[in-house]
Amino acid sequence: MHIPSGFSSVPSIGHLSRQILPHNIKKICAVAFIILTFVCPFISYYAHALVKGKQLKHIPDERIYRKIFLDWHLANYREVCARIVSGKERMLDCLGYRKGHYLDPTSRETVQWKEKSSCLILFVHGLDGHPSHFAEYKKHLERDDRDTHLLTVLNGGHCTTEDGAAPILSLIGKYREKFPQNPIVLIGTSRGGPIMAHIELELREQGEANPRVYVGTIAGANNGAGLMRLGTIFRVAYLFFNPGLIEALDFNQSVPQDLISRQKAGDLSKRQFDYWATSGDFTVTPYSSGFPDIPGAYHFLVHGQGHTSVVVGVREDVTGRVEDFLLQS
Repeated sequence: MHIPSGFSSVPSIGHLSRQILPHNIKKICAVAFIILTFVCPFISYYAHALVKGKQLKHIPDERIYRKIFLDWHLANYREVCARIVSGKERMLDCLGYRKGHYLDPTSRETVQWKEKSSCLILFVHGLDGHPSHFAEYKKHLERDDRDTHLLTVLNGGHCTTEDGAAPILSLIGKYREKFPQNPIVLIGTSRGGPIMAHIELELREQGEANPRVYVGTIAGANNGAGLMRLGTIFRVAYLFFNPGLIEALDFNQSVPQDLISRQKAGDLSKRQFDYWATSGDFTVTPYSSGFPDIPGAYHFLVHGQGHTSVVVGVREDVTGRVEDFLLQS
């Protein structure tokens, strides 16, 4: 096109975007790919390894860099698969095709205990979790003489630790009216960690009536989570969570620390504490939050699993530990 003298050719915005933007997008995508693929695994590793909370067990991670890299991507893959399965179970629930029975401790449902019950086994899901995560556990541990239940947590866990524990304590109280000497097994994940810790303490304070209790926690937020701490600092946590939940899950708050201190004190002869955490956890950060330093506790660090997928990944170990506990009871 002929341009009259005195006028300059000024490229349009559309022309510039076609010439420059595609090239920049390629660069941005390349940089993002490199960060996600090669840098994030090590950022995640050091974030977990360097942040230490009080009263937490430190387990050294001696993996080589190649193993850290591979485990990070494996954890992401397994986590996506686990969340897809969880989403399917939730959808089936909504459509009325629930596979098993989930017990709501807040309901008026009358629980029929087995006449020759030898123990009570309860499974507690995490924040906005789903009881189906423990369906395979129930199949492995269920017997004719065992009362085994998948529980739903009050408001999906959006509550104080005390409020979340209260209905479950009431359920346990009804069981103990009939079987006061039977052992109790509590297995849970994430938010279920501090809830079960509170339940254990309440049972311990019953003195001579204190039963033998097994507490197995998977990816537990026992000392809170760094993400909640970050959300509190930037004041966004208050837009999504109630103050009671924030206090329970803020990594720098005294509430989780006080709970751990109380757990460590007193007579632990009738207790067994087992803790599992995963280095691929991007929800409970750092993963050492799930390792309260309680005397005699079993701590096991898992690699290549995410926050949700680790529940499936450690099933055989957890159920084996429970069976050993029940044999000794």
